[in-house]
Amino acid sequence: MSVHTNIGRRLELLAALLESEAATGRGLGVVAMSGRVRREKSQISRGLAALVREDLAHRDLQTLEFAVGPAMLALAARAGSPGLLLAAHPVVESLSVEVGERVDLVVLHERQGLAVDSVASSSTVQSVGWTGRRTPLYCTAAGRVLLAPYADAEIAALVGPEPLSVAGPNGPTAIRDLLARVDLARHDGYAVAVRELDPDVTAVAAPVHDAGGEVVAAVTVAGPAFRVEARTAQLIAAVRDAASRISLRL
Repeated sequence: MSVHTNIGRRLELLAALLESEAATGRGLGVVAMSGRVRREKSQISRGLAALVREDLAHRDLQTLEFAVGPAMLALAARAGSPGLLLAAHPVVESLSVEVGERVDLVVLHERQGLAVDSVASSSTVQSVGWTGRRTPLYCTAAGRVLLAPYADAEIAALVGPEPLSVAGPNGPTAIRDLLARVDLARHDGYAVAVRELDPDVTAVAAPVHDAGGEVVAAVTVAGPAFRVEARTAQLIAAVRDAASRISLRL
């Protein structure tokens, strides 16, 4: 089989996954995919396995269905906003070196935060880069920055029904609590999430504005809670400065 044929068949599988998620909100199993693209199940399995290895697809271990993966979402986001990434990446890299923590550029994507760029920490105790990672809006600093431009009713619709599920000890579990935290981020011009998404991680974020003044992304610094909380004020200043520099570049 030629390289071009192999790539074409994988693109066909990705297109089918995208169509299924757009139409039903769900992925496809091997049998359903085989019927859709009219190929043998063994070929489908091999093709999907290759996509999973590249993070272009992922498999739900409960339903056994395949869906579009984080790398594909990041590629789509990059294609949709190349100007943002070109403007932001040098600043994201510089900020990571300055503060010694992981820095992410996060956009709103399908009711979640999607990291479209990420530079890992250079510290000994570090997190890996998060490009392609999706996170909830309600228990992250970046999420609250991205929610700030919306009215309360729109925020409630975006985050879903109560109770809100959180992994860390300090995340909001009720809409009323979330709205208060978003309002604080709106007032301050930045957000801090102390051990909300993860019990061991604290993050700070600030908004990036386009030429028209609209919030198009959030710059966030995240790291071990013991490090970040010891210098929160310094990190807030650094993140806000970085977000302003990206906004000016836009």
